[in-house]
Amino acid sequence: MDAKSLSILEDDDLLWKSLGLKEDSGGLHDEEVQVFELIELEKAAKTKEFQELLSANISEVELSQLVVELEAKLLQVESNSIEHFVKEGASLSRLNRDLELCDTGLHKLELELTQFADDLDGISSDMQRLEQQTISSAQRAKTRSVTEAHLSTFLDQIILSPSLIKEIVEGDVGTKNYQENLRILAKKAAFLSLEDTQKAAAYAEIKPKFDLLQHKAVQRVRDFMLTKIELLRKPNTNIQIIKGSVLLRYQPLMEFLQDHAREQYLEVRNDYVETVSILYTELFRKYIFGLVQLKEEVGKDGDWIIESSNSSVTSWLGSFTQSASSSQLTHQSTFGLGKRIETLKKPLGPAVVLAVATSRSQKLLYEEIHRSISKMLLDTCTSESYFCVHLFGEIPGRLFADELRTTEESVVECLKSHVSTCYDLVGLLILLKLNEMMRAEMEKRNIKDLSDFFLNSEIIIKPRVKELFDLNLKSLQNADARSLFRSEADVAPRIVTRRYAEFNATMTTILSFGNMADDTFLRESIRRFRMEYQSLMQRISALFSRSKSRYVFLINNYDFVLSLLSDSDSKVEKDNEELDRDESSIRNEEASILEDAVAGHIAAYVEQELTEHFPDFLSFIRSFQRSKSALNVEVSESKLRLILRDFMANYRVGIDHIRNNILREFPNFENGVQILKRCLAQLLNYHKRFEAILDSVNPKLKAEMVTTSALIVEIKKASEF
Repeated sequence: MDAKSLSILEDDDLLWKSLGLKEDSGGLHDEEVQVFELIELEKAAKTKEFQELLSANISEVELSQLVVELEAKLLQVESNSIEHFVKEGASLSRLNRDLELCDTGLHKLELELTQFADDLDGISSDMQRLEQQTISSAQRAKTRSVTEAHLSTFLDQIILSPSLIKEIVEGDVGTKNYQENLRILAKKAAFLSLEDTQKAAAYAEIKPKFDLLQHKAVQRVRDFMLTKIELLRKPNTNIQIIKGSVLLRYQPLMEFLQDHAREQYLEVRNDYVETVSILYTELFRKYIFGLVQLKEEVGKDGDWIIESSNSSVTSWLGSFTQSASSSQLTHQSTFGLGKRIETLKKPLGPAVVLAVATSRSQKLLYEEIHRSISKMLLDTCTSESYFCVHLFGEIPGRLFADELRTTEESVVECLKSHVSTCYDLVGLLILLKLNEMMRAEMEKRNIKDLSDFFLNSEIIIKPRVKELFDLNLKSLQNADARSLFRSEADVAPRIVTRRYAEFNATMTTILSFGNMADDTFLRESIRRFRMEYQSLMQRISALFSRSKSRYVFLINNYDFVLSLLSDSDSKVEKDNEELDRDESSIRNEEASILEDAVAGHIAAYVEQELTEHFPDFLSFIRSFQRSKSALNVEVSESKLRLILRDFMANYRVGIDHIRNNILREFPNFENGVQILKRCLAQLLNYHKRFEAILDSVNPKLKAEMVTTSALIVEIKKASEF
């Protein structure tokens, strides 16, 4: 009920009278007035009839009459209600009895539920008590079980069963059953070593008997392994088969010795080391000796880039001409690589089979011998590494030092013997590269035990390589240029050029295999060789009286070197796809220096050749262009006509002579063609210059000049082959 409604009920006198209430009765402030009645009054005040009554102008008399009518109606309603109540009295009485019966039943049910709750509380207490009893019983059972297990284990480990004793003492050591019994014995040994076990009363009684049994097992295993190792000493025995199919089967026996009898373990291991050391030493000695018998000697004292004075000079000095014998051209070159590159292509290929090579009387270069020996040594080392790890259970280290010491010494001694008397510089360089490749393979296989061998090999080879390098450089430095000159007409490449070209190509090719980027000595040696070779060529060319012959001589020799280098590069790039860029750069650097020199000499040669055939024509152009104020130079018309007529009369013959001279002087046809084209192009260039001069000094004489198109026609004719 809102405040406005309350205000109406309290202030309107008519409203109070209509309700039969008096203001002094307390109105809405009477504490006996219930909230329900107030709500009903509020609802009545909102009815349509009440609103109409309030809005109508009703007099007090009419209002009183209305109240009387309403009271009569209320009395009638009250009377009707009483009659209805009387009629329903029996039903209400029955309902009352039913309610009393329900109340009695509910009370009885309440008592039963209360009793049931008390019973449940008792059951819960019993369950908790039983749970505690169960937990206690389980704990006792677990303790009993653990105790029984410990006791059972203790008895199993401390008791030496008759079957175990019989098998250890009488059983076949080589069987799986014996190995299983050794495993059981090892477990008992570990158990007896425990401090708690040693406190047991049974320990003192069983320990002496156990020691006797273990000692017996150790002795039997030791004797058995020594017997098996003895098989390796039998003649014609395949070592790898004995090791793989016999000794490795008994790895558990060696493990037993290693864990329980260190002294006997070392005895067996040392016996194996001594045995295989003798075997490998003998096998490698025979293999090395057999291969050395097949060695093909390459190079001798005095086989330098320039042969020493006590060698046959006439067999090497001079030019490459058609008269050179075929045997000389096909002979194994001291400085060329040839088929020797195959050794570098397949450093890990199969080793030479001595029996097969001997039956075929096959000749072997020493690098192939050394490759086969190193490959066998590396494979043997790898095999022994695997074997020692699996049989002896330890990473090889000192074992290899003991096993292969004498074998390595034999190989190193063989290498020393060869290197000390070797004059084959190419072969020694290949040995260095093979040594590097084998070392890389060793690291790849994670076998470090041959490091000293490869290091010693390098220490043996490098000083000899440097010595032979120096001897060859000295041969170039001390070469007598006059002995290599021969005649003015001989401008063909010299034998020294062929040797230098072969050696340069060989060194750069060897560098391209593997990774020798840090070998500054070899790289610097290549540069020194090239500088000394160029110096020698300059000394020889200085002996030619004609400058053009000097240029032809230098071009032919340098071009020969470049041609051979180019052929070598193409083969290397084809066979070695993963070419080291750094090594490719050294080849490109060497070739670039010679190419620049050839380009300069060709330019000078072209000028000399054109000057010989068109002296007045070129002399006039050069002198005219040298003048600082060429436009002011007065040139007589008669002189110009004379030059034009001379060129007109001789240019065809001159071009033909130039063509013949170039093809005759340059044995490399391809190079000669390029020089010819360069020469004719320069002639055309001079012709254009002369034409420009005529435009500036006497344009009318251009009509008497050989036309550019006519000159081009002759040039094309001369360029056709």
